[in-house]
Amino acid sequence: MTSASPSGTAAGMRAAVEPSPHQRALLDVLIHTSDKAAQDLRAACPGTVPVTPIGRLEALEQQLAALRNAVSTVQPALEKFYASLSDDQKERFSELAPNGTTTRRNARTETQSDRLARACSQGSDPSAWPTARIDDVVQPTDSQRAALSELRAATEKAAGIVRSACPTGSALTPTGRLAAMAQRIGALQDALETLRPALSKFYASLNDEQKSRFNRTLLSARREG
Repeated sequence: MTSASPSGTAAGMRAAVEPSPHQRALLDVLIHTSDKAAQDLRAACPGTVPVTPIGRLEALEQQLAALRNAVSTVQPALEKFYASLSDDQKERFSELAPNGTTTRRNARTETQSDRLARACSQGSDPSAWPTARIDDVVQPTDSQRAALSELRAATEKAAGIVRSACPTGSALTPTGRLAAMAQRIGALQDALETLRPALSKFYASLNDEQKSRFNRTLLSARREG
């Protein structure tokens, strides 16, 4: 990730928008805050993936908090710069591709905000954890099976929270894309809060051998994802 700016590179944005002196000053602020957000986000990304599900949950919470802070850092500067643009400039700014060239956007175009959203959390949606495999792998006792049922119910609820935040269509403006990303981050945080109590309860009920099998199942599922 070269920058946390919502669209394209600094040079690409200047070339596409052709800002006035006032707009250039606002764009410089946007670029500066975007760079800071990207640096803070990279610093928050873990060097290694935690092995235990509780550790992964805690790492996800830290990553999502960093993502939310990055959005909060960029959003005011983006909104102020975008509001200063004419309608024609707004259209050209919204059409910027990730590499800074002006290209008509489509559903497959990945923006810098898309990269920011998945920088730490790609493949780590807690609602996608493989609870269907746990029964076979862990072989829970009757008392553990009740806790596993609670975990399955919590996972389904978390999945519903995440699905509810999925946009029905692609936002066309940089401000809209950033707002959609903030909504997605909030949903993932809510999903984690929903999942944590049931996961902690089930994991605490396991013996060391069962915990090892459970940990390996999650790591295997991550590689497959």
